[in-house]
Amino acid sequence: MSTDDEARHDELSEEELDSVLARTAENLLGHVHQVTDPTVTLLAIMAGQDSLPAFGPWLDPEGGTQDPERDICLYRRLALARRRMDATLAGAVLPETVLDEWEARTVRHGEQYVTATAPLELLTDVLVDFGEVSRLCEQRHPIDCHRRLHRIAARLAGLIGMLLINLGLWDSAGSYFDTARRAAEETEDPALRAWVMVRQSMLPHYYGDPLDSLKLARAAGDLADKEVCAVSAMAPVAELRAVARLAQQGRGTGFPARDDVRAAAEEARSRGESVLATVKGSDPVFGYTRRQLLFHLGEALVELGCFRDGYAYLTKALKLYDRHEQLDRTLIQLDRAFCRVAGGEPEETLRQATRATRELPPEYRRNIVQRRVRQLESAVARLAAEGGTRPAPG
Repeated sequence: MSTDDEARHDELSEEELDSVLARTAENLLGHVHQVTDPTVTLLAIMAGQDSLPAFGPWLDPEGGTQDPERDICLYRRLALARRRMDATLAGAVLPETVLDEWEARTVRHGEQYVTATAPLELLTDVLVDFGEVSRLCEQRHPIDCHRRLHRIAARLAGLIGMLLINLGLWDSAGSYFDTARRAAEETEDPALRAWVMVRQSMLPHYYGDPLDSLKLARAAGDLADKEVCAVSAMAPVAELRAVARLAQQGRGTGFPARDDVRAAAEEARSRGESVLATVKGSDPVFGYTRRQLLFHLGEALVELGCFRDGYAYLTKALKLYDRHEQLDRTLIQLDRAFCRVAGGEPEETLRQATRATRELPPEYRRNIVQRRVRQLESAVARLAAEGGTRPAPG
């Protein structure tokens, strides 16, 4: 088709095109009775051929003289629309190897997240891939391909949200988790939807209302119950962490009895380890691990005032972490330092906090970590005001 033809097509308004298409559809039914072989006519229209049979005045609703050039423009526009759709459908069938590569790249990003020494650079890399996958998702695909692409998109969006939480960009993190949830819904995979929710629960846990964190963790747990997965281990721990934050704020039922806290932590640990033993693989980003389980339970116990038990969980967790997993190791050290404060060792507390934070990349030395350090400083100041040492509670 020539450029002039395309220009003439574009001159047709949407209303004109709809009107002509409607008249064409209506009159084609009558026209098939007026030709010896209507198949020839239809094939000519579908192929967008230049040599179309003369249809007579039936295209003109007033019965006047037809405009052959305008009719040919219509036929060609019909053919162009059909060919564009065919091209879209043909081009949308992604090879298995392409999908496999995108899934592998997503897993590699998750591995880099755990040991990232330059989180902003990693965020940039993930954003680039997320943009590419987003463009692929705009196309029409067979259902299996559609679900795999949206699974990749949901994971990448969730990973971006996690990075933004760590960097303190909480507002943008919320937007990406919302996007991740919408993408996960396209997959019809309850385990993936649960993963997005439980990861999103960490946003209000650190930067918002713990009650929102509790609601998200419970919703994630309900979804995970439909299909046993890593979130089946993570969601109960996220609930306990949210309860601990609410208790610190004097909300809900306040601080539960220590025996009840210990029992809840032990139940979550036992169930979590049982689930993780049956779940394939051990992924700290798109799944859950035993070291994370112990760390998060230890943190909750410390915040609920069970310092001895919390310290024991945290110590076990620290031994399981690789030295390159810097952010979690630092947060564990700071939680252990809280236990030292409760035991009346302010100098050791400050030494631990200083040593732990110095080992972090500069981008991580803010927000979550800074807040924890300020809480430590406040705890040390309160201890000094009370006149020195006291036995560790819990």
